[in-house]
Amino acid sequence: MSAELELLVVEGQGKGELFPLLADQIELGRKDPYSKHESPSRISFPDPTVSGIHATLSWDAKRNRFLLTHRSSTNHTLINGKVVQGTQYIHVGDRIKMGSLVVQLRLTPKAAEAAEAAAPARIPPPRPVASSETAQAAYQLLILNGPDAGRLHPIQQETLILQEPGAVQTFEPTLNVQGAGSSRCLLLYKPPEIHVTCAETGTRPVLLDTPLGGVVRQRHPGPEFGNLLSSQSLLLVGGVAVMLVPGDQANDLRTRLLAGEQVSPLQGGLFHEGDRLWNRGEQHLLRFLAGPLKGTHFWVDHRKMERPITLGRIGQKTLVELTDRGAVHCELAYKDDGMVLTNLDGELTLPLNGEEVTPGHHQELASGDCFRLGRTVVRYEYLPLQARINSYSLFQGARELPLRRTTNLIGNGPHCDIKIDDERLVPLTGRLVVSETSLRYQHRQAGLMAVVQGQEVRAGQEATLRLDNTIQLFEGLTLRLGRRTSVVDDVTES
Repeated sequence: MSAELELLVVEGQGKGELFPLLADQIELGRKDPYSKHESPSRISFPDPTVSGIHATLSWDAKRNRFLLTHRSSTNHTLINGKVVQGTQYIHVGDRIKMGSLVVQLRLTPKAAEAAEAAAPARIPPPRPVASSETAQAAYQLLILNGPDAGRLHPIQQETLILQEPGAVQTFEPTLNVQGAGSSRCLLLYKPPEIHVTCAETGTRPVLLDTPLGGVVRQRHPGPEFGNLLSSQSLLLVGGVAVMLVPGDQANDLRTRLLAGEQVSPLQGGLFHEGDRLWNRGEQHLLRFLAGPLKGTHFWVDHRKMERPITLGRIGQKTLVELTDRGAVHCELAYKDDGMVLTNLDGELTLPLNGEEVTPGHHQELASGDCFRLGRTVVRYEYLPLQARINSYSLFQGARELPLRRTTNLIGNGPHCDIKIDDERLVPLTGRLVVSETSLRYQHRQAGLMAVVQGQEVRAGQEATLRLDNTIQLFEGLTLRLGRRTSVVDDVTES
């Protein structure tokens, strides 16, 4: 192996250190302070959160890239925020997380210089089609980051597609944006509105806006109309943020951007880790799991909320309008140190975790709770606690049962979070409760005595759980608390 690739430590102990990749097979692990042996086939990091052998890299000569294999039995390995399941190819620019350490794969400066010299000439942007040479565009697109940061493009066409240079051009005109990757976005200009839709191929773009003070909405526009691009929103095409600016302000905003200023209030919160694109201290999340708005997120900062978030059918004058006839009119408000869901509907009940909230009544939400509005299913998450919930699973032998919410119901009932098909269990056998400081098993099945790590627990009693503790319900039916290794399916039967 020639030293064309290297790992740069971007987070954790040893930040800024470089490790060239000089072998076909390389172990990545924690540094042994008593060992002085160094080898190209071993890269050791001083960070204590990295396992002894956390992962391995294997060079695939046919594909000309490294294959990463997760090896640790105690900690995850993540690539760009996603847990590695077995093996996965890595590419230049990928961020690999082991424990609290984050390294980035990159070309060495010499290899990057050679690649730049060998790259084809950059494709120039298409010339805008205007009614006359002196026509002044009412709007322009300003690219905020990436290699093309500061570039302006006037909107003078009815249609415009944004994509990575070199991608297949389905029609003209095209705005080539370096960093768009597999994302492709179609803009439809119907003065005075600009609609964001997805292209026929490629990954959908992301649209960020603030429909209410203290609330940031994240959407993935589809082929339908209605997702408007405005000067108060940001469009993310791959890893590139694009802003719509008035034509008479474009040059001034470009100058400020190149001087290092943030020209959009949404610019400072951009954050990429898995499917999370936003982080500015928000502690609450509404995640739409099913229905017409599936994939939409509402990041909520209760300290800045101007008024409650209302949801309901079209015509009910709500912040979130749903096309479902069965959508219940409701609101979410922050009261008494918690998020409260209120049923404002005069007729319909509101399903919440399999139970019903009747008209005029309210219920305080716990992290992981799901409620249904017609075909639309929404999950509420209190982010500081949900991060803890997401790190644990119960294991029944080789079967993994991830925790989903603050109170996880265990039994053979259809609405149990931990559903176990065993006729000896009742619909609700027990509950596993997650708080910010503890995990507790609360036993509920009368006539059955559970054993938690040797401690007998009867109906109405509870026991504290720690990592690798077991809950024995029957002979041959034992659950073990462990670190989560799987990705939770968001589909819910709420």
